[in-house]
Amino acid sequence: MDRLKVWRACSILLVLVLLIAIPQVIHAAVTVKTVPLDPANPTAPHFTYPLDATHEVTIVLGATVDLGGSTDSFTYSWDFGDGTAATPAAPVSNPYDISAKHQYPFAAVGGKTWTAIVTVTDTTTSAKYTGKYYVIQQANNLASRTNVAIDSGLWYLHQGEWRCNNGNFNGVPNANCGVGTTFGPNGKYGGWDQITFSCVTATLACWYYESINGSNTQAFEVNGHFESGPASDPYTEDVAFALARMIMLLGNKAVQSKTYNYNLPPSCPNGGTTPCTYTFDGNSNGQAVFIQSSGQPMYQGGAIIDAIVGSGTPGAITHTGVGAGGGLPGINGISYKDLAQDMVDGYNYCQNTYPTGGAWGYNCLNTNYNDNSVSQWAAIGNIGASRGFGIGIPGVIMDANALWDANDQCTTNPISGSFGYNGACSLAWGPYAVTPSGMVQLAMDKLGRGDGRWDKAETFYHDNFCNATSGGPGAAPRQYTYGLFSFTKSMLLHNPGGVLTPITLLQDRPAGTNSIDWYKAVGPESGGADACDGVAQVLVKRQGVSGGDGGAIGSPNPTSPENGFWEGHYYSSYQDPFETGWSIIMLRKTVFVACVNNLVGRGTASGLAATRIDLSWTGISGAASYDVLRGTADGGPYTKVGNSTLPGFSDRTGLSNGTTYFYVLQPLNNNGGAVCQSNQAKIAVPAAR
Repeated sequence: MDRLKVWRACSILLVLVLLIAIPQVIHAAVTVKTVPLDPANPTAPHFTYPLDATHEVTIVLGATVDLGGSTDSFTYSWDFGDGTAATPAAPVSNPYDISAKHQYPFAAVGGKTWTAIVTVTDTTTSAKYTGKYYVIQQANNLASRTNVAIDSGLWYLHQGEWRCNNGNFNGVPNANCGVGTTFGPNGKYGGWDQITFSCVTATLACWYYESINGSNTQAFEVNGHFESGPASDPYTEDVAFALARMIMLLGNKAVQSKTYNYNLPPSCPNGGTTPCTYTFDGNSNGQAVFIQSSGQPMYQGGAIIDAIVGSGTPGAITHTGVGAGGGLPGINGISYKDLAQDMVDGYNYCQNTYPTGGAWGYNCLNTNYNDNSVSQWAAIGNIGASRGFGIGIPGVIMDANALWDANDQCTTNPISGSFGYNGACSLAWGPYAVTPSGMVQLAMDKLGRGDGRWDKAETFYHDNFCNATSGGPGAAPRQYTYGLFSFTKSMLLHNPGGVLTPITLLQDRPAGTNSIDWYKAVGPESGGADACDGVAQVLVKRQGVSGGDGGAIGSPNPTSPENGFWEGHYYSSYQDPFETGWSIIMLRKTVFVACVNNLVGRGTASGLAATRIDLSWTGISGAASYDVLRGTADGGPYTKVGNSTLPGFSDRTGLSNGTTYFYVLQPLNNNGGAVCQSNQAKIAVPAAR
């Protein structure tokens, strides 16, 4: 009997233990996710800084929680780690947003770090789940302002994205959130287009264009947030959902041939005689892919190609979109590289063949007119596919486009050197909107400094760059965000002869005089010593402001520091929803891929061993190797000194003790093409002892 009593007691105890443990097991899948500054280095701290002697900038601490399917009620609270009181427990009403805003101590010394902790509590079981968010105090400089602005902007985009998942729309069953066929096996997709759904919150970064998904997705990608990233990064799912949605909105057709009737030697496939016929089918699958949901396929596709290339994974396989049929492979189940190839095949077929040269219109092939605003997207799509995925640009496309660039440039003062909207001196959107669009096309054509068209355009843009923004988009390049976006791309994509040579200093050409640091200049209007504000400071001031230039320093504007949007800074309100994504991309100073941004090094003077500089960096997805370039002046020019397949390099050639050197990297794709250019590392070799 005693043994029976003991057994019964043990059984009761075991049941009690299980009753206590089971809820913990059921909810073990609950995961708190905080936004990392760098997904590859999750403990790297986010920036904060003092606005002035008495105020700190307001930053947003982004976090989400995956409730693992639990139907319990949850609350969340933030401890900011700076001695201030924790926030009161608030209900988790939206698991995709358990963020907080905070001002850290303005008097903290530079380099001071804090670890904020967000705690999610299951009110049924009292189980707690936590996530950490790292912050560092920095000086109030352009780098700090830029990083805070990007953080706020990305979170703003995250807040606005709508999401379909297994038949649920933002967690609520919805028949429009399909599963299977073009929707993918789990129906996991989302975005910012309002073709089917509205945005989650009333953000300014949503529109009915398909390409809004491309621009917003690319804003995450150029900051290192990919669909292939860690599950602990809230933005990983955002990007994955948006890419799936973009691919759903594409359609396919059989490739066709077209004839060029003007002389473009030697690009014609028959050796340069005309007329000649060309079929664009770079992967020989018989398929071209287009935007299918709108009447402006040529205007929108480039942004989507950029986002696909920005994934950094050419071998990734699509899981949404049109299936195989009619002798075509379809879109669902092909590689990202094949999809990008099919999209540029479609673009290239649709290039117009007017006697004035090959540009693009809103619709395909001679059904509209040459339009530089559209043509820049064809150019950026081709460049992105070429640089990122190693997809070649047919010579006939470049030659035909170069002819258009020659016929479309204005030679009449006061806008001599500018490119027109749809013909020389055409000012439908102002010269500062379309001049850089023409320059992007020159970059596609492998034309740059030294070519008369480029030199005239750069000189025109340079001579007007510092015009007062109060004059509006027709009088000031820095006032029109869309044009500023084109200009930023043209500077970063500059590659005369196919050699990537990003431009740091905007100049009068060809003399190379009166240099303006178009990106990082801070002018008198913001307390700096340069001629005027560059792109970064202009954008920093405008964040959180509808129209106008915003605050004098701002980041974001001190009058509304927590609002992460950009809107209302160009001629047409139709482009307002895109401005947040475009501004983030410009601030990161890249075009379609997250480039190396942590190149560092150390110099060692000669003694027993030779003088050397040791470099290190974090590798990027899709890079087969890295060209190492060195210069002796800030911003270049640079000369190649080596190549490395590893994230490190030791330079031992031609170095002198007591000299400062400047290094950049150019990651190369599998075809040997330069993808992008890294941050610049300034490294001093000590004087010999």
